[in-house]
Amino acid sequence: MTHHPPIPLRSGLAPTVGAPGVEPLLDDPRLHFIADAGAVAFAVVDPRHKRLIAASLAFADLLGYGADALEGLPIEAFADAFPGVLDGRVTFISTADGRLSWETRWRRRDGAPVDVVVHTLEEERGDHSALIVVAHDRLGERHESLTWNLARTAREVAGTGVLWLDEAGGIVYANRAACLLLDARRDDLLERDLAALTPDFEPDRWRLAWADITQRGRHLTYEAEYRRGDGGFIPVEVSAHPVELDGACYVCAFFVDVSDRRRAQQELAKAEERYALAARGANDGLWDWELGAARVHYSSRWSAIIGFQDHELSPALSTWLDRIHPEDRARVDTELNVHLAGDTPHFQSEHRVQHKNGTYRWVLVRGLAIRDEQGTPVRMAGSASDITHRKTAEARLQFEAFHDALTGLANRALLIRRLQQALEQAREERSRDHFAILFVDVDDFKLINDSLGHTMGDMLLRAVASRLERCVRSVDTVSRLGGDEFCLLLRHVSDVSEALRVSDRVQEEIGVPFNLRGYEVFTSASVGVALNRPSYDEAEEMLRDANIAMFQAKEAGRGKRAVFDASMHKAAVRRLTMETDLRRALERNEFEVYYQPIVSLQTGLIKGFEALVRWHHPKRGLVMPTDFIRLAEDTGLIIGLGRWVLSSACQDAIRWSELGLGRLSVSVNVSARQLVLPYLVDQVSDVLGDTGLDPDRLNLEITESVLMDNAEAVIAQLHKLRELGVGLHIDDFGTGYSSLAYLHRFPIDTLKIDRSFISNPTQDDEPWAIVETIHTLAKLLGMKVTAEGVEAPEHVDKLRALGCDSVQGYFISRPICASGVMGLIGKGRRW
Repeated sequence: MTHHPPIPLRSGLAPTVGAPGVEPLLDDPRLHFIADAGAVAFAVVDPRHKRLIAASLAFADLLGYGADALEGLPIEAFADAFPGVLDGRVTFISTADGRLSWETRWRRRDGAPVDVVVHTLEEERGDHSALIVVAHDRLGERHESLTWNLARTAREVAGTGVLWLDEAGGIVYANRAACLLLDARRDDLLERDLAALTPDFEPDRWRLAWADITQRGRHLTYEAEYRRGDGGFIPVEVSAHPVELDGACYVCAFFVDVSDRRRAQQELAKAEERYALAARGANDGLWDWELGAARVHYSSRWSAIIGFQDHELSPALSTWLDRIHPEDRARVDTELNVHLAGDTPHFQSEHRVQHKNGTYRWVLVRGLAIRDEQGTPVRMAGSASDITHRKTAEARLQFEAFHDALTGLANRALLIRRLQQALEQAREERSRDHFAILFVDVDDFKLINDSLGHTMGDMLLRAVASRLERCVRSVDTVSRLGGDEFCLLLRHVSDVSEALRVSDRVQEEIGVPFNLRGYEVFTSASVGVALNRPSYDEAEEMLRDANIAMFQAKEAGRGKRAVFDASMHKAAVRRLTMETDLRRALERNEFEVYYQPIVSLQTGLIKGFEALVRWHHPKRGLVMPTDFIRLAEDTGLIIGLGRWVLSSACQDAIRWSELGLGRLSVSVNVSARQLVLPYLVDQVSDVLGDTGLDPDRLNLEITESVLMDNAEAVIAQLHKLRELGVGLHIDDFGTGYSSLAYLHRFPIDTLKIDRSFISNPTQDDEPWAIVETIHTLAKLLGMKVTAEGVEAPEHVDKLRALGCDSVQGYFISRPICASGVMGLIGKGRRW
């Protein structure tokens, strides 16, 4: 390899005027080399005196001066602003490491303007400083890369390495910056060549590059990796230029470490990738509004949101604003203007925009105004998201929050809201305008639901809802509170009579049989009515009173109505107290089973007992079934109580046998709720198994009305019970409306004639004729007959003569506790 000594640079820098302290700078051979490059408009400025110290010929050409005319030229002769020299406004491009770059307009000597890009670097020598300036005409873009690369090498500490290469690729010169960047001594670098410096050096490519640079005068800029002294590599940007010295050609390679830039580019690429992915993932449309030009750029996705292709939309703000729903337009204009005025940190608006097909889509539009130095918005950009599905879901959730899922009616929350509004309106206006609440309960729905199944129950509730809506006006509200409870809010009623007329219409509608998948279902409605009063403060109070009135109506029987009055509230409190006590009674063993004997008219002896529950209330004393059984039915407590009575009766029957009283039977009443329990048969079987009682000693009594109300649903249940071997009795027969067809299908053993036909005989024989008819019917159906309510010996005589099988009543004995059975039978009495 050929080695060259350090190269003395020729002076090509034209000093314009001497400046104390800066002469050493003008003697720097590097500056003379840059000036010799010819195409570089290069100058040195004295910032203190605001004039040129030295300039290249290219700088003089740029401004239209001869070299001699630049001598001491004031900066203000060609520039109105010069950072660090003259105050004024320029457009900065970058600032870093003491270097400034800006765009501005200078004046040529002939007065013509010239737009230039200027780069400066401050150089300090002792107590004096100077500005090194490189400028180029913006129209000469082809010289820009070379100009800036040369300017960056104005001094070594600027971080730019310089290598001179010969035709073989050998390094003949290296500046101090090159040594620092490559972590190598200068002497070591001069021993190396490009092959040692670059891992991918190719001789053929170097020969082509040498020819392009030295023979054709081309300037090449490229990126490479140079090997450092420690064996590692650094990425560099290289700018290669031809130079000539004493008739010999060289390539001058200026290079800078671009590690930071490469990392920044990588981070930028990652950020752009993340942004692109986020934009695609978010499926957002983008928009960019140039306020001065009144133009808006809409992205393809933005156009697609409203059903258009890009070319179909005008780049105008009206393309967006004019498509906003008329109900939303004023609000959006306000939101937009408030942000442009600087009163909000960002713009955000949810509104409807018309789709190409005429429908409206919900969009969420976000944006941010970009402002100039005076705070005036000059541009605004943002995104638009299609939120139609979200708004639809929100609307659905809003509807579901205030409507019943099964029937679509208003739910309790919406009813309370509207009722509260009506109360507040009445208080504010002090008007005589009345409104009313009708609390509607579907009678025996629980039985229907349990016997026919929940699907049929739901069908019935939907059908009831439809009929209730036919009973009211558009200003009224029909709501479902839950289960089989509905509520009607009647607005603008003149008086209670108008509310009662609606109540009558409701009961008429509900009274018409429902056809559910071939089943004809009969039901009725119990209605409680409450009219608004000044004393009502909260909607819940009025609803509570209507509910109380409904329970009062139920107490009077099925299909009744009641209007709330103050006395009902006291009764409701008593009922609530009774319910609370009833729930605790079973836990506290406050119930006891009493037994009323049943006598066989063939033998005159007691053959069994009917189990009757009594409640020993700690404060009220002995409570009879008529005072709490209905409440137990309504609350569902009858299920637990009924099982306890069944188990107790079976245990007592076993105990009597153990005492030598024979195989006495026990009859236990089964309530409507118990009868439709899907596990009733298993429950009875479990009790028989646990107690050891033979099934033929247990009779289950079911009232006629319960059987007829659920005839089709309970037939299978009755047959399963009969298969266990237990007896089945119809209680209170003659008070309902039994169907002979159903009686024939029921696996019934015994009909029990209701006490009303026995204990209250009239002067004529009509009740006894009914008894005789029932007896004849039972015999034709193969059933036995038991007469209840026997209170006199003549009753026994007549019934025996009639052929009745057995009797029970006060004439035989009042109900007694289990311990009294021994004494009663021990008397050996016959009837």
